[in-house]
Formats: sequence, structure tokens, C-alpha cells
Amino acid sequence: MKTVRKEFNGKFALQMMFIEKNKNHASELANLAREIGPDEVQIDTSTRPCPVKPLISEDIEKIKSEFEGLNAITVYEAKRPKVEVIDKDEYLRRRPETWKK
Repeated sequence: MKTVRKEFNGKFALQMMFIEKNKNHASELANLAREIGPDEVQIDTSTRPCPVKPLISEDIEKIKSEFEGLNAITVYEAKRPKVEVIDKDEYLRRRPETWKK
């Protein structure tokens, strides 16, 4: 990643996914991010249906505090664009449990 960062001239965003099992490694990962030098660090947790529960916003804010000096944004503060379903049948085929009636 360090090599890619050195050679890439565009905006370089680094996404980091945090769950219960790795949330205590935020300081180490923040130091690694500093070594890489991204333009932005996106601090994420699982928000889609999956077997892993998302971290609460307080945990994510604590994690973000480890990224001091970096341009970090969390999943809970990022603006979400409005998304409209183009093909309802296809959407229902893929994610029937998420359809809002």
C-alpha cells in the first residue's frame, strides 16, 4: 500500500473496517495509516445485514480519536446519497429482507 500510495497521484482513500474483534487495534492501524499517508481514512463498521454486529457510534468515535492528524471520517458521519431502486424485482431477488414497504 505504501508503494501504491507513492506512485498514485490521485486522491487516495483508505477504508478500514472495525468490528468487535479488531476495535482494540485502532491505535496500531492508525499508525499504519500514518505510514501510508492517505488523503482520507474512512472508518467503517458493518452496516449491511451480515453475521457481524456493527459497532455503536460511541465505539467508532473512540476509534476515530486514534486517527488524530489524519483526515478521518466515520460511517456514522458520512453523508449518504439518496439511492433509488431502478429494478424492484432484481432488488427483491438479491435482498428481499431489506425491502421497505
